[in-house]
Amino acid sequence: MMDISSTDGPWLVIIDMQTIFSEYPKWWGCPNFNEIIQPILNLAAEYGDRTLITRFVRGPEPQGSWVPYYEDFNFADVPGSDPIYDLVPEIANLVRDDNVITMTTFSKWGNEMHGIRAKTGKDPHLVLAGVATDCCVLSTAMSAAEAGAFVTVALDACAGSSDENQLAAKNILIGYAPLISISTTEQLLLRRS
Repeated sequence: MMDISSTDGPWLVIIDMQTIFSEYPKWWGCPNFNEIIQPILNLAAEYGDRTLITRFVRGPEPQGSWVPYYEDFNFADVPGSDPIYDLVPEIANLVRDDNVITMTTFSKWGNEMHGIRAKTGKDPHLVLAGVATDCCVLSTAMSAAEAGAFVTVALDACAGSSDENQLAAKNILIGYAPLISISTTEQLLLRRS
């Protein structure tokens, strides 16, 4: 297993901590969104410059299966500059010039030109936190792990679309071991101290 205590080792990836996910039960709000803000801030304080922040936005011209998707979720069928896609203030305070990744897909892994991979390289160690565990976190974890990245999900720094979906996502992530591991914020911070 990769040494995650190395100063040039893992990257913290804060996934989609945006207004559209914060206002439960409105939009795509996650009921435990506010409870994960402090664990995420604790991790960000430790990972510092090795922190990336992602945003999910609607693509400029939805195509294929995204057309009926945005018909079903028409509240999200607005430009990426709409305030519903803004980062919540606590996470917006962590933004630097080069650490925000905006994508139109659930997975934020991307490729050599765009996404997490463009910032971290081919086989990084990623520590994932954010929302929703059962959608964008899970999609990112699976695509990054299958591409060869080492993936750790800080489960207490993630919120699902419901408690049931959080548990379902946890069980799926467990099934991807050892490609994906699950940890707590406390365990991750202890490993780095």
